[in-house]
Amino acid sequence: MKARLPPDLADVLMDLKKSLPNATPESPIFPQRKRNGAYETALGMTLSQYQDQWLRFEKRHRLNHIAPVYLRHWVSTVCRRAGLSYAATNALQGHKCGFVNMRDRYDNPDDEEILAEQARILPHGTIGFAWPKMEVTEALPVELTEALGKCLSGTILPSQLQEMINAYLLRQMRRPATTMIA
Repeated sequence: MKARLPPDLADVLMDLKKSLPNATPESPIFPQRKRNGAYETALGMTLSQYQDQWLRFEKRHRLNHIAPVYLRHWVSTVCRRAGLSYAATNALQGHKCGFVNMRDRYDNPDDEEILAEQARILPHGTIGFAWPKMEVTEALPVELTEALGKCLSGTILPSQLQEMINAYLLRQMRRPATTMIA
């Protein structure tokens, strides 16, 4: 598979690999976990372990259930909208590069070209394409800027961010008015 990982995901996976005993570059990305909690780095997760992890993720983030297969559709759509080539899209999704039209039939980009294209067009991966472009101005209170940063980094949940915003707004509404009458 020829997929360039977004920098933050690559960092997390590297930290995970470092924490696992006997992990090698060839080890599965998601190692199998034994009943005693130890990881078997030579074996990948079983289907039931993967499904359990997915359901726990949905529950932790209070998401409605979505079958993982639909993520492939979403990634494919994001890649098309971003202008990624068929070869780079197929590689990102773990498929053979294949071809769809004559240009792609005769064009055989090497791995480095595919990874460079993915990095150039989707520097933050497919999830980065979905995030709105935001610019925080000085007018936003530090308290809310810090809370937004925590939410974007995954330290707090979106629901917790909303609670913090609501609490801030409530405090602002309770402050006495300081208008001057001329």
